[in-house]
Amino acid sequence: FLYNESVFHIERNLSILTTLLEFADKTNEGAKGLVSFNLNFRTGFHWEDAENLSDLEENSNAIHVALTYRSNQAYLLAPMLKVWPDALKFCGEVFENDGSYPLHFMCDNRIRHHGGTISSTIRGLEELLAHSTPEAVATALLQIDSNGRSGFQLILNLLVRTSQSAEEQLSKDCFCQFLKRLIYKKDCNERLLLHYVAALQARQGYLGKNATRIEFFNDFLRKRNLGPVFSGNNNIPLEAREAWLTEKSKIQKTHNGYQLQVVRWILEQDPSLAFVCDKDGLNPFHFALKHGKTWHTGLADLITVVPEWPKKQTATTGLSSFQLAAALTSDSGEIDTIYELLRFSPTLQ
Repeated sequence: FLYNESVFHIERNLSILTTLLEFADKTNEGAKGLVSFNLNFRTGFHWEDAENLSDLEENSNAIHVALTYRSNQAYLLAPMLKVWPDALKFCGEVFENDGSYPLHFMCDNRIRHHGGTISSTIRGLEELLAHSTPEAVATALLQIDSNGRSGFQLILNLLVRTSQSAEEQLSKDCFCQFLKRLIYKKDCNERLLLHYVAALQARQGYLGKNATRIEFFNDFLRKRNLGPVFSGNNNIPLEAREAWLTEKSKIQKTHNGYQLQVVRWILEQDPSLAFVCDKDGLNPFHFALKHGKTWHTGLADLITVVPEWPKKQTATTGLSSFQLAAALTSDSGEIDTIYELLRFSPTLQ
């Protein structure tokens, strides 16, 4: 149904999609299961005649199919994102192969390769962001593609493109206002976009603490002919170890630069958001600390934006930043974080 763009009719297809999701919601997998179901050509699906298939690969879901449309995909994205608000965090093979994610694809590839217009792309972006959770939006903004560009940077690039018409300029102006409203959206844990932007950490693939995952390391070794492949038991060659540490440092530096760019932009819109607490009484800095960010992986950079952050106590427990770090620390290597935050304790001033 989604592949058949040649007979695309907005109202009819939206009605069909809504009906499909209503029926799917009565199944064990639910509507989210239908939208997130991955195509797997080895399981008997045959789409050889589909016009859009040249853009798609195995492990692409309904969101990815809709994103390949030249126009009007915004109308189909909305109902699917309502049942799967975290979709923006995931990419299928069509995006993963070139290091892109859905937001990157819409901002850049779709305009250059699929004949889309700025206005239609902005409508699609609004649907992607409006129906996504703050965590998914933060992930998308900080994801870095194979060309080293973050999702936020691509949005900025899109907004500074020369407008060809009054309609395009109006669309961009409205989108800027939409972005400014987006920073106030909270999730079920009362967390803002700023909480998740501050907490995200760099990795090869860019979210969480998986920079040392074996598959990423092995891929790194193969591309640079620094084998043998690491199994987890054998010793890592010294040359490979040094190259890998250099690469990780480069990734971290690039990620932190984009992260601070987004943090500064949010606080330029409303500085008071720096001290908004979630339901656990954590402001964005405390939330980043709780979720594994250390002094050397980004806390020091965050303090350059809001120097008052490490001096604040948690709203519910009254713990200072260094006490929170001490309570969470499970690795003696993170003692630097405790020491550096201790220096900000009001009792030592």
